[in-house]
Amino acid sequence: MKYNAVYGQSGGPTSVINSSLYGVIEEVKKHEEIETLFLMHNGIKGLINDDLKDYREIPQNEIDLLTQTPSAICGSVRHKLASFEENDEEYQKIVNVLKEHNIKYIYLNGGNDSMDTGKKLFNYFKKINFDCKVIGIPKTIDNDLILTDHTPGYPSSAKFIANVIKSISYDNDCYIKGRVNIVEIMGRDAGWLTASSALAYPYGPDLIYVPEIYFDANKFLEDVKTIYEKKHRCLVAVSEGIRTKDNKFIFTQKAKDVFSHQQLGGVGVYLASLVEEKLHYSTRGIELSLLQRCYAQTASKNDIDEAIECGRKAVQYSLNGLTGIMVTMERKDNKIEYNYNSLEKIANSIKFLPRNMINEKGNNVSPLFFEYASILLNKDNDDKYENGILKFSKKNYF
Repeated sequence: MKYNAVYGQSGGPTSVINSSLYGVIEEVKKHEEIETLFLMHNGIKGLINDDLKDYREIPQNEIDLLTQTPSAICGSVRHKLASFEENDEEYQKIVNVLKEHNIKYIYLNGGNDSMDTGKKLFNYFKKINFDCKVIGIPKTIDNDLILTDHTPGYPSSAKFIANVIKSISYDNDCYIKGRVNIVEIMGRDAGWLTASSALAYPYGPDLIYVPEIYFDANKFLEDVKTIYEKKHRCLVAVSEGIRTKDNKFIFTQKAKDVFSHQQLGGVGVYLASLVEEKLHYSTRGIELSLLQRCYAQTASKNDIDEAIECGRKAVQYSLNGLTGIMVTMERKDNKIEYNYNSLEKIANSIKFLPRNMINEKGNNVSPLFFEYASILLNKDNDDKYENGILKFSKKNYF
């Protein structure tokens, strides 16, 4: 008997999440066991509300464009499923929709909260003895999902950030006396994105501050002063989620999302005002904001290929009878191999930037981060790029 599958996207969009959808679609076509693939509109909400689209209604030329299309083409959502022990109303609606459409395979493409949704569905299906395979496809620019070397979305964002940092460095270096530029980069709990700014080396930031190291404002001002007095300019990269020793964010917005996450943004401008007030240097706060997660023009070739393969593996694993798992990537001999691990282990855990990838002073990365990042952009080489970083004329020749 043939069954159907369903795919959904959730959380923050990226440059390559649609490449994973492409991988799912192209792999589904290879297997007669799956009659068709439905797409959830706006993630799990689409499944709850029976708001689904049969992929066969989509022209192939539009499917082919997925690998160069940013955002989340099916629509995203931030919706927290209640514990089914407390309220199983939405779970019952989901099961009814799955039965109505003869769906046996669910592919959830997202980050930590999406894997939590997958884990809850897996456990509920197990409780009611309902045969439906649940597979997680990783996606997050934050690179903070555990048990995988890195996540689709991260290399493209790292590439964007490093190239923006290099351009800012060139801009500031053309003056006899430059500014203090403070670039705010996403990263609530983990500093992977901010660390990627160092890939612009030797034009990378003079100082890098990540959430894994408690932030001391006085030490920060000393660091900036030391650099500025030596170079007459200073470039700083800072994670939006940096915290004080008592674990309070340096700067937050008032609002919270549905998962009770404090909304962040503005710490770069805040620190810029602090530098101007205390050190009297010309300073600018720069927030990369949404561009760093969805800028399709600099999507990484590595990232696109890996996202596609994660989608393909999800289909393959489900047809092999696996469920309650997420597709993972493992590094062996500096190459990526694909595997899987349990949603029970992955959901609601955070992969932090290791302390040994941060320098001793806590204000930049260590050589180990460059070693880790060496394979992330190694397909991004052409006349314009070297390992994902734009080639510029060297200033010492002019």
